Amino acid sequence: MKLIKLTHNTTEKQVIVNWNNCLFVAETETNFGEKYTEVVFEKGGALSVKQTPEEIAALLEACE
Repeated sequence: MKLIKLTHNTTEKQVIVNWNNCLFVAETETNFGEKYTEVVFEKGGALSVKQTPEEIAALLEACE
């Protein structure tokens, strides 16, 4: 199980994500131009986080 710690985009609180349950991440932005990354899960739902896809990739590499 790959667990990574990310920062929730809205609350700025730390969340731990089991990467084995994730499908993909995508960069996106709000109507106000604020950029964030969305983590999409296998069984539906998504989590908006402050980390970029590149930062998430680095976290995942560090888990190996």
